[in-house]
Amino acid sequence: MEIACRRKPIDPSNMICSRLADWVWLHHQKGSITEALDPVILLPPRGHALRDDKDVSEFQQLDKWQCVLQLGLLCCQEDPDARPDMSEVHQALKSQTVMPPPSSWDVYSIRNSGTTKRPDGTLAPCPASSSSVSFSYSSQHAR
Repeated sequence: MEIACRRKPIDPSNMICSRLADWVWLHHQKGSITEALDPVILLPPRGHALRDDKDVSEFQQLDKWQCVLQLGLLCCQEDPDARPDMSEVHQALKSQTVMPPPSSWDVYSIRNSGTTKRPDGTLAPCPASSSSVSFSYSSQHAR
């Protein structure tokens, strides 16, 4: 998802939703998962002219990236049994099969971050949050 969306896994500057997986899930809920994609990812490589079949090619590209995003959502599930195994991931990517996304979003980071689910099961916008971790390191050199 990081490559497809060109975003970091956690972005405290994103005031709508700081976690990438949660942000992609919100797009999925709205029926616009491909809007989470980095628009540059669909551009032809430099030096390549646009082809006449550009529209068909664009739809094929969107299908490929939708497959990637939905696989990403499946792989982010808290319950390991809910995640696809690597052979399923490999097969889906190889055949460009769009696997059904999770029916609900139950990721550890959401449940424990103060984000709440609405009564209809949809997520409320993620609050931007920050935390810090500090540690110290000391070293003694022998003389």
